[in-house]
Amino acid sequence: MERIRKWAVLGRLAAIVRSRQPDDARLAFEADLAARLGLSRGALRNYADAVKLVRDIPEHGLRTLLFRSSAVAASTTARWFRRDPDAVHDYLRNGLAGNPPRIVDDRALLRAARVARPTPVPSVRHRWMPSPPNVAVQLKAVVEAPRLAWRNEIIRSVPQIIDRPRDDRFALADTRDPLSRFLGLTCAVVVKASKADNGDASLLLTVRDQSMVIGFIEIDQMVTLERYRTEARPIWTRAIAANVYFGGLVVLVLPSSAARRHMLSRIPIAGADWINHPQASVPRRDRDHPCRSRPVIARFGERAIMISTRRSLLGDIFDEAPSLG
Repeated sequence: MERIRKWAVLGRLAAIVRSRQPDDARLAFEADLAARLGLSRGALRNYADAVKLVRDIPEHGLRTLLFRSSAVAASTTARWFRRDPDAVHDYLRNGLAGNPPRIVDDRALLRAARVARPTPVPSVRHRWMPSPPNVAVQLKAVVEAPRLAWRNEIIRSVPQIIDRPRDDRFALADTRDPLSRFLGLTCAVVVKASKADNGDASLLLTVRDQSMVIGFIEIDQMVTLERYRTEARPIWTRAIAANVYFGGLVVLVLPSSAARRHMLSRIPIAGADWINHPQASVPRRDRDHPCRSRPVIARFGERAIMISTRRSLLGDIFDEAPSLG
């Protein structure tokens, strides 16, 4: 009963989050409810996301079962149900325990959902294509590639990049120092001068020792797109702090263009010189390919932050992206 009572209270939060309440009122409600339930605000939002996902399920029996389970089990099952209802029912035949029955092994559920084959959506052509690899794999292709041409937006945003010799090579930088890890830097690429040992393209270099750095902060997939709006402030703060830490260019890599749009909707335009911001009515140049991604960049003097996606990352930085095949 305690679990169901908590879910019912959290359902009220989900309704508040979905409504168009002012930010101050919503945050005050979250803080008060989290304190009464003995939860952190982050845990409370996870419950709220799970409530929304479960309520979208059309089957009453499955909704009831998930409200008896943990928030992790509920959100995982609800997302899995969206793409493959039959696979969910097959798993639940042997994956329940207790009286009344509920999901008790969250790890087993996560493993089953992860290995299940996703059903492609034929209405969107690019979703048939495999998802791009993570940032580290994509940057490995950059490091091992011959000289690449920077996009004009990068040259305009980080002018010091054109002061380097044209035959420079790239190297991966070591981001395992405590502050880089604290800021969430997944990896970094530095410009390695041609006089260095070009045979060691995987040389690990300390981030702070480099004069030209591109740092990457990879943002994980979130339960709902709304989370990118609510988490926009801490994500943007991390990017600015990383930019101050080592200079150069910081790239936020989001899972999709939809996630990028939602996060940008909460980042103030004032205070930065923006390139290709979706709220800016800048006409596309005739020479641009209509399907080519347009990198979104915020410039702060000689520093800059780019907001990219996993699929468009290399094309946003270089005129000719290296092949990952």
